[in-house]
Amino acid sequence: MRWFQLASMWFTFQFGISYYCIYEVDWLGWDLFEPFTYTISQATGIAGMFFILRNRGANTDFTDLAEHMKAKKQRKWFDKYNFDLSRYYFLEQKIQRIDEELKFFESQLID
Repeated sequence: MRWFQLASMWFTFQFGISYYCIYEVDWLGWDLFEPFTYTISQATGIAGMFFILRNRGANTDFTDLAEHMKAKKQRKWFDKYNFDLSRYYFLEQKIQRIDEELKFFESQLID
């Protein structure tokens, strides 16, 4: 989801800067600024294609894409560090449950 938010912010920023440079700055104008906007647009398109190729095979739904990225991260960490990320998440949840039980039992203590 952050990738889509970042891309939206980038396009908005690019549009705002382009509008300002073309219509508000007298000495710039379209003839001087058009190559810059073309280069930025092409680079953004290439980055978008890289993102699509990197996540090929994933469904277009945001939750499926998040699960795809999580599984990809798990495979990478397991291959590189022999680290089981799903076991880590399980232990993290177990620690949270134990902390909640401790807080409950500490609240039951009589002073």
